[in-house]
Amino acid sequence: MTPGQLPPLSSFGVAGTPTQLPPLSTASAAPPPVDDGLLYLPDTFVDENAMNADEALDIACKRLSLPTLGGPSRRGWSYFNNAMSCPYRWFLRYMGKQPEEVAHPKVLQIGSLYHALQAFTEAPRLGPCVSINHGLMSLGMTARTRGRPPTNTYVVPDGSVDRLLAVLKEMAHAASTGKARGPTMNYILEAERLWEHHVEHWDHGAEDQQPLAVEWLAEHPSMEYSCRYDGIMKAGKNDPQFPEGAVTIRELKTASWMDEERSEGWYLDGEILGQLMLWEPSGAAARFGPLHALVVNVVTKGKVPQCQLITVPANLPAVKRHAKWIAYLNAEIAMWKATDTYPQHWVACQDRFGRCPYWGHCTSITDDDGAVK
Repeated sequence: MTPGQLPPLSSFGVAGTPTQLPPLSTASAAPPPVDDGLLYLPDTFVDENAMNADEALDIACKRLSLPTLGGPSRRGWSYFNNAMSCPYRWFLRYMGKQPEEVAHPKVLQIGSLYHALQAFTEAPRLGPCVSINHGLMSLGMTARTRGRPPTNTYVVPDGSVDRLLAVLKEMAHAASTGKARGPTMNYILEAERLWEHHVEHWDHGAEDQQPLAVEWLAEHPSMEYSCRYDGIMKAGKNDPQFPEGAVTIRELKTASWMDEERSEGWYLDGEILGQLMLWEPSGAAARFGPLHALVVNVVTKGKVPQCQLITVPANLPAVKRHAKWIAYLNAEIAMWKATDTYPQHWVACQDRFGRCPYWGHCTSITDDDGAVK
């Protein structure tokens, strides 16, 4: 194997024809030149009068009598990533309940809207389904586990995405004319653009996948770790990559451009490793079946979006190490709480995404212990 080349998926027991990833030497190290005035607002751009995308989605779904899908996974990778990056930032966010100084960045808002559009694209294909923890599961999957028959059942109608977009745009237009609060129109249009390109790109039968669940919450029974699966899919007989009946996780991602981080970085990505780690202990394996692989479904935000599928094997060796480090970090968090000490990691004050959202707070601290005032 040459340096920079990933091992073949067959070495991990993944059947089918794997997506060929470019070697590190050919991946783009820098973003290509762009000229997308709408899309490249600063990531810290905030319309103070605009409604957060998540709030707008909740209102729109209630107006349309649709189930509210997605949202935080309680104690997911963001929780632990913040703790790894800076214990003091973790304290401010989760213990001190300190509001972030930069609210609702562009990238998060567009991501929330894009995920909602994708979820309501797949939801009608579930048929009769049950809503649990802001996720939907095919009603047929409930027969595989014990418990009372579900009562909160839905059949999400076809055309729900178009209806949802119409309501969101109506709310945004009302906000732009000063009649009411609403979401930012530019964010809605960008999420719609990426969604439309994604649907058109994969509409030529390049995959044969049936959804079993969307926005499904998975929780570890003892480790206090959780995640939300964007989609749990089952391969049909005409799928070109996986054998018929193979169960996979679908993880949706948007990116400014494709580089080696976005094409190869998922093998050591904490969010991806956590999703693989949770499959067995969360009960997903008992409910949906053995996991074959996780597929990262990427769409870029350029003038002409690119779509790429990156397959990550279910038995990735780093998953066990991830579980070990999460257990270690939980012990560290317990020590911080017991000693009431939350170190500040200066290296996390500024990174490639910009300043930490608590930059102003930390630069104004005058006492020695950094207590929240």
